[in-house]
Amino acid sequence: LATGAEFINSELGMTLAEATLEQLGTCEKVVVEKEKTIIVSDGTNADAVLARMKQLEKEIELSDSSYDQDKLQERIASLGGGVAKIKVGGATETEVNDKK
Repeated sequence: LATGAEFINSELGMTLAEATLEQLGTCEKVVVEKEKTIIVSDGTNADAVLARMKQLEKEIELSDSSYDQDKLQERIASLGGGVAKIKVGGATETEVNDKK
């Protein structure tokens, strides 16, 4: 969301090899380490982030589940702090590590 990137989903027939630069989004800086990658937003999608945070706040108001409310609040805090988790999947642990 913060980078404006589009989710590339192989289940929908999409591949990273066919992705355009626009689909990959933009950022100010990327730091890649063995166990983590840090992507620093360039702020071009700040309005989209704020809109998503407001949407999540409405979901909290509508939810009866304290568990769901807590998880949504964590998501809002992450978005507000500029932090996101990117999950990488694969058939084997080796494949996941190679993708990282």
